[in-house]
Amino acid sequence: MKKNLLWILCGVICTLTSACNDDFLELYPETTISPESFFKSVKDLELYTNTYYNSLYAAYQDGVTDNCAIYADQSAMLNLLRGNITPATVDGWDNWGDLRAYNFLLEHVETVQGNTDEINHYIGLSRLFRAVWYYGMVKRYNDVPWYSNTLNDSDVDNLYKT
Repeated sequence: MKKNLLWILCGVICTLTSACNDDFLELYPETTISPESFFKSVKDLELYTNTYYNSLYAAYQDGVTDNCAIYADQSAMLNLLRGNITPATVDGWDNWGDLRAYNFLLEHVETVQGNTDEINHYIGLSRLFRAVWYYGMVKRYNDVPWYSNTLNDSDVDNLYKT
């Protein structure tokens, strides 16, 4: 009996004193971009900035001009021509995700290793897209709050900035 108890005690001691691998606590999401696992090389910057081009819109028809605004009763151009501009009739205010993407790169670009000129190219590209985004918002709404960093849901003061 003492021999069995001694073996069980040795097994428990070996189990408790063996090194525990805590690497599983430091895992980052594999399906989303996290700065800890993504912004490492210039190629990462290229891949990330390629997503910016999804926000570009080229109108190939005349439907967004005043020539065809009378055919689309819900168009912002028709509301502008008739003087019916209200927050309910003008869309686009809820499109802040693009700005967040630009600011996200600009906040985490310092972790990238590589040629400084190539890194500066992607910084400039992000700033250009951010400026075009702000130009569209100012053109549509006349005045918008300036955000140079990504916002979290706990940034109440910044979320309700005038």
